[in-house]
Amino acid sequence: MTPQHHSPAPSITLPSLSFFPSFSSPSLEESTKYVNFSSKEAGTSVPVTHRYEVKNLRQRSVPISVTFQFPVELRTPAINRPRASWSCWAPTHPLPHPAISFHPQDCSVATCKKIRCRIASLEMQQPLEFVIKGNISFQWQQKVSLVSEARIEYEEKKYTQKEGFVQRQVQTVVERSEVYNYLPIIVGSSVGGLVLLALITAALYKFGFFKRQYKQRMEGDGAEPAQSDASSPPDAPKQ
Repeated sequence: MTPQHHSPAPSITLPSLSFFPSFSSPSLEESTKYVNFSSKEAGTSVPVTHRYEVKNLRQRSVPISVTFQFPVELRTPAINRPRASWSCWAPTHPLPHPAISFHPQDCSVATCKKIRCRIASLEMQQPLEFVIKGNISFQWQQKVSLVSEARIEYEEKKYTQKEGFVQRQVQTVVERSEVYNYLPIIVGSSVGGLVLLALITAALYKFGFFKRQYKQRMEGDGAEPAQSDASSPPDAPKQ
């Protein structure tokens, strides 16, 4: 029998499509960058906003997913502007990172929450804006940094991404400022100055400074009339 040779099965290679979804920088600039609390504002909270905008600069629409991670210090977070073609969900439990009081509060050292949004079709020149909102309150830390992250995900076997930014971060620095009350310092300085002046006056009086000054003044006042009498010309004789 002659051996039979089996030809290999033909393989089909699907061409990958290049696309250009990217995070927009202007939206990142509109995020909250700095929050300042004074020590008197303990218990108050201020709103913090992290904005992300995704654009597709190619002519072909593509399906993508955007995953967000942010510290749970951003209380009551929400994603703004949902659309019918969106579907967002979050795990039932926060990401298993230990919560520690250290800066920065990014997802490598802080307890974070994760939200993923699937966009069925990212159209050309129709940017999507994602807004993470939350309220943060003053804590005992002197300074802390809250960092949120966003990442664009796609089907890598079908699409390639050669340009743009598929992962970005937004950082908010929360800092405590000390408010000093200068009134006690001013009052203390004034009282201290008066006490010092009284001590100097008492010391001068003890050493007879004022007595010598008074004696010299009296002697000077007594010498002036005698001197004026001696220097005045004698009266002319009567004729």
